[in-house]
Amino acid sequence: MKDWTDARFRTVALSAFVALIVASVLLAWSDADLVRNKYPRSQELQRVSSAAVAACVVSEWGDRYKGPVTRGILIDTFVFIPSYVVLLAVCCFWCAKHMEDEQIHRAAVYLGYAAVIAGVFDLIENTGMLIELHAQRYGLAPVTAGASGLKWMLAAIIVIFLVGVWLQRGSLLRQDGMHGQTDGG
Repeated sequence: MKDWTDARFRTVALSAFVALIVASVLLAWSDADLVRNKYPRSQELQRVSSAAVAACVVSEWGDRYKGPVTRGILIDTFVFIPSYVVLLAVCCFWCAKHMEDEQIHRAAVYLGYAAVIAGVFDLIENTGMLIELHAQRYGLAPVTAGASGLKWMLAAIIVIFLVGVWLQRGSLLRQDGMHGQTDGG
C-alpha cells in the first residue's frame, strides 16, 4: 500500500464505508422480527460469558428463530466484518503514509494490522456463537465473550487513534505540495 495514491485510499475507504452501511441495514432487516417480538438480537451471544445464560438465550430463541439468528451471524461474518476491517486498516495505512513522526507512523502501521486481528477475533466470536446456537456447546460462552471483548478493545484503540490523528492532522500529517495539501493522485 506504500505506492497507493490518495485517490485509491479514498476509493477503497469509501467502498468499505458503503459496504458497512449496507451490512448494518441488512443486520437490522435480519433482526427485525426478533426485535419486533422482543427476542434477543442475533448478536446477543457475543456479550454472554456464562454457559447458563447462553443456554437461556438460545432456549429463548427456540427452533423458530434459529434461522434468523444464523442469518444475522452470517451477514456479520461475510459482510460486516470484512467492511469494518478494510475501512479501519485502510484509514490506518493512509495515516501511516502521511505521518511526519516516525513513531506515530509505526503506530499507524501496527494499528492497520491490528484491524485485521480484530476481524479474526470477530470470526472466532461468530464461530463460537454458531456452535452455541446449533450444537448447544454453551461452555464456549467465555471464549466467545472473550474474543468479543478483545475485538471491541482493538477496534476502540484504532478508532481513538484515528480520531486523534484527525483532530491533530495539521501538526501530525506530512505536508506535500502547496497549501498543505497531501498528494491528490
